[in-house]
Order: sequence, then C-alpha cells, then structure tokens
Amino acid sequence: MDDFAIYNGKRVDLRQKMTEIVEGMKDVKEFQGMVSMPRFKSPADIASVPRTETLSSYIQKASGAQTPEFEQIAFHDPFFIAYSSGTTGTPKCIVHSVGGALLSSAKEGKLHRGITPDSVCLQYTTTGWIMYFASVMNLLAGARVVLYDGSPFIPDLTTFVKLLGDQKVTMLGTSPRWMHELATNGVKPREVTDLSSLRIVTSTGMVLSEQLFEWFYDVGFPKHVHLGNISGGTDLVSRILQVKVNEILTYTGWMLWTSITDTF
Repeated sequence: MDDFAIYNGKRVDLRQKMTEIVEGMKDVKEFQGMVSMPRFKSPADIASVPRTETLSSYIQKASGAQTPEFEQIAFHDPFFIAYSSGTTGTPKCIVHSVGGALLSSAKEGKLHRGITPDSVCLQYTTTGWIMYFASVMNLLAGARVVLYDGSPFIPDLTTFVKLLGDQKVTMLGTSPRWMHELATNGVKPREVTDLSSLRIVTSTGMVLSEQLFEWFYDVGFPKHVHLGNISGGTDLVSRILQVKVNEILTYTGWMLWTSITDTF
C-alpha cells in the first residue's frame, strides 16, 4: 500500500489507514503482513505500523532468480472482488471470475471499442474503481496504457488536456465533472493541443447532460471523435454504451439497469 497520496497538490499521509487495515485483518489467518510502497524518493517511517515492512526490505528477502510456476485454473474460479459505490446503500462486494472478467474485457476492448496495439488509452480513475481494471485490461489488445496520478485540474485546467496531445491518446475515459469544469472556464481542448489521434471519449460516473453533449462537438473536441456516455461497470465488469446523436439513443450491451432505462 502507498505510504502517501497526492491530490489537489496536497500530500495525504496514509499510515493511519495502513494501521487500520492491519488491525482489520488481525483475525484472517492467511494475512501475513503489509508492504509499504514509497510514494516519494524517501520512504515514510512505518515503525509505528504493525506487521508492515518497506518495499526495499521485502525485495531483499528474495532468494534469487526463480522461474514462476503457472497453474491452470478453472474458467469460473474467483479473480477479484469489486465493491459497489454505495449509492444504493452499503457497498456490496461482487466476486468476478477469471474467465468472465477476461472474456468481458476482450469483448469490450477489441469488439466494442476497436482497441489494437496501435491504441493509446487513458482512463482517468482511482485504483479502487472498476474503471482502473478496465484501463489496465486494455493491455490485452496490446495497447499502450497511460496512467495519471492526481487531480486533472492541477496545476491548471489545461495540464491534463495537453497530456492527451503529448501522448497521442486515442481513447480517453473521463467524467461529466471534468467536461463541465472545462466548459465553465472556457477551455477548448481542440484549441489547446493536437487531438488528431483521439478517436473515442467515454464519460461515466453520472449521466452526461445534453448541454455537455452539445459543448463537446460545438466547442470542445474535434468532430471526428466518438463520444459515449457509458454505464454498468462494477456489477458487470462490463459496460453499457449510450450514444446520443440527433436525439436518437442507441445502446450496445446485454443488460439495461433501471437507472438507465429511466433516462429514455
């Protein structure tokens, strides 16, 4: 676990949270300890955090180069646990299978979004959200994945936008909040940097307003970019793609939630 985090230009000390996690795992017999990942050049002092060691200490325990052993597992074996956001009550844990997650990710990337080894994908997300998994799984198609740490508004509203051009991003995943801030402050991404490589922008986290759809094409981004208002995520380890063009809504996916159908 990281010893510090940075957001909005501020350092956040995570050692108290590390202590709480270790305490919460005390009755789990399989839990052996925690490794503290240094966020900065000098690792934080973790002497007060029980059953925790630094990354360098952990690495030094390695007994030399060993060939990892790979074991074949079943399609339905558990892969990871995703937690719902809590918008409908207490967050719920959802176990996703190895085969299901891999198959869904391959379908999403290659079939729905046309991700190839020439693609450059940037999904703005935290590591605790299902969209981080979606971002990393673009590697399945051989794409290059760009990870962004921190606020997209620091040091200014154009910093994150310039990154899209500098890295020649072809697929951007973002949120209505980000687009709203740009629109409100008069930032026009297509005038800030070269977005000729950009093909797809997806927006999730909440419904994208009609005003932002119009701003996207009239002011913000090049006409050739495909804008998708997506939903699904945690429960499906997949997504539902909403596209609004000239007041016509089209959907791809295999399940529609009530919250989505309410927007028809």
